[in-house]
Amino acid sequence: MTDTRYTRMAPWSLFVLLALAYLLTLGQQPFILDFALKALPIWLLAWLVFSGREQARHRWVVVGLLCSSVGDLLLAWGQFVPGLVSFLVAHLFYIAAFAGRPVGSLPRLLLALLMLAAITLLLIRLLPLLGEMQVPVVAYMVVILLMALCALLGRGNHPLVALGAMLFLLSDSLIALDRFMQPLPSASLWIMLTYYSAQGLIAGGALIGPRQGA
Repeated sequence: MTDTRYTRMAPWSLFVLLALAYLLTLGQQPFILDFALKALPIWLLAWLVFSGREQARHRWVVVGLLCSSVGDLLLAWGQFVPGLVSFLVAHLFYIAAFAGRPVGSLPRLLLALLMLAAITLLLIRLLPLLGEMQVPVVAYMVVILLMALCALLGRGNHPLVALGAMLFLLSDSLIALDRFMQPLPSASLWIMLTYYSAQGLIAGGALIGPRQGA
């Protein structure tokens, strides 16, 4: 039993270590292969989901993770718009994985309304500052909001998936605030910390499977 539990936990411990390694090197960038270190935790998550489940929704999660890793690489190479497009495509695959008949939970519905209101207010504040980036940024924020709503309200989605999707929304909101409104203190650290946490929760929740009784 102990050996089996260790075998299950070892890859997740490695994910945490790789993510921490990247976070600890933020102040030393750029360095050789820093972009690969950035993407390694996400590649590991994709392998974990790929090897752990065989349902269609888990294949969508794997593709979403791989598209996210492409976005990570493009952003590391200074390609903001292509990176944005890669993450948009990733969220479309997450939507395919987590969309479903909505739950009737009042707390979840209230949380969904709160997310909708927060992103609407954020976009209202950002629109005058976006310039030629208005269309790609608004399109991206609409898609990631839809992904978070699907994860939160889709019947059968594990709570970890919903929490991960909301953290992803927070991470990208921090990017928008830092890039287009005003620089945030330790922005890269908080952006990547919430991002890795989000992806880990999404992958872990997908592997655990649907909630019982949902």
